[in-house]
Amino acid sequence: FLSTDYQLRLTWQAAAKHKVGFLVDYQSYCRCPSGISPTVSPEAASDDRWPLQRPIQADWTSPVTNQFLLEAAAIHRVERWGSMELGHGPTGVAADPGMISVTEQLLGNLVYRSRATYSNNWNRTFHYRVAASYITGTHALKFGFNDASGVARNTTLANQPVSYLFNNGRPVSLTLRATPYVDGVSVDHDLGFFVQDKWTVSRVTVGLGLRYDHFATSFPDLSLGAATLLPNRNMSFPARDNLSWHDITPKSHFAWDVTGNGKTAVKVSLNKYLEGMGLSGLTQTPSPVASLAAD
Repeated sequence: FLSTDYQLRLTWQAAAKHKVGFLVDYQSYCRCPSGISPTVSPEAASDDRWPLQRPIQADWTSPVTNQFLLEAAAIHRVERWGSMELGHGPTGVAADPGMISVTEQLLGNLVYRSRATYSNNWNRTFHYRVAASYITGTHALKFGFNDASGVARNTTLANQPVSYLFNNGRPVSLTLRATPYVDGVSVDHDLGFFVQDKWTVSRVTVGLGLRYDHFATSFPDLSLGAATLLPNRNMSFPARDNLSWHDITPKSHFAWDVTGNGKTAVKVSLNKYLEGMGLSGLTQTPSPVASLAAD
């Protein structure tokens, strides 16, 4: 394994009530080689590389008064990764582009000679949030919003467009691949508005909140050009909308300090939580390119 990580963090007190922070982080990582096992020979493995992971973040806080606080932050992240061709890593093994991948059934589906496919992927995301807090002796009110957008592009490659399935050294089937091809998805909004308040009266604390979420994705313009086995392929898919979800989630909690010294408390909460989707999961399932490649 080989990894690098360079970070720079700056903080600027621009004024008595304005504080600005800036962070840039450059990372790279390599698991080279990866995937070697009793059923995957060294030359059929890959280099799992993350040559670029670069988040840039800026944040701002302003305590307007001793009861009112404003906050804002934004982060831009670029990431590239993939199961790429073997280099001359610690094992001294390198990929031979002329080799065709073979899977031998008799030896527990042993894969040897070469890897069937490789990948080269990248995504770009942008997140930002704004919040305000108003705190008094009995109330702690907070409200704000956040949003995110991003683009993912996934490239599937192969040195050879064919791979074989053997049984006792004899071919029984083959797989033909229309590589290379590029697939992708865009997150247009991962949006949320929230408001929450917490009341404390004597030994009882009650909290209520409400959050609205909107998640929307789309597919960009995609095209499939010529491939080794499809020299005349020329297909285009226009951009189109995909998911558009809306949800409202309530939040609530109740706490009672039974003895008044904080050692014994009764707490009850009733909440709803949503799973974060981002650029993964089912967001790519209806992609026209992915559906075509699977047929």
